[in-house]
Amino acid sequence: MTLLRSPSYVQRRSILIFATQRRTTDLLAAVLNQNGFKASSYHAGKTDDHRAKIQADFIANRTRVLCCTIAFSMGIDKSDIESVIHYDIPRSLENYVQEIGRAGRDGKLARCHMFLRDEDFYQLRRITLSDLLDN
Repeated sequence: MTLLRSPSYVQRRSILIFATQRRTTDLLAAVLNQNGFKASSYHAGKTDDHRAKIQADFIANRTRVLCCTIAFSMGIDKSDIESVIHYDIPRSLENYVQEIGRAGRDGKLARCHMFLRDEDFYQLRRITLSDLLDN
């Protein structure tokens, strides 16, 4: 809440918040709505019709904050996304670069922010290192 109410974000009309799990996107959207933000969640667990409506509302700026999994960013065609926030650490540097690339496509200044907890970093590190080991 503090970040979205900060001077750097308060005027941003179109914000993506990436989270790893579907339930996290739903929880974030609910908390944001309870605190006066127009927010929705988007993930593969929703029906096609529901996702289409959510996406249309976001593209038309009827929804200011979209809490989503990576499922959203694959097909988004919106040039005026002004901010990307990572609630969870992305699974790879490539994912991070691709996801923050959704902001600022209109050539205007965009803000990106990532929340990083020690536990997230160490868990991702364990997963990455285990992928490198031969079984």
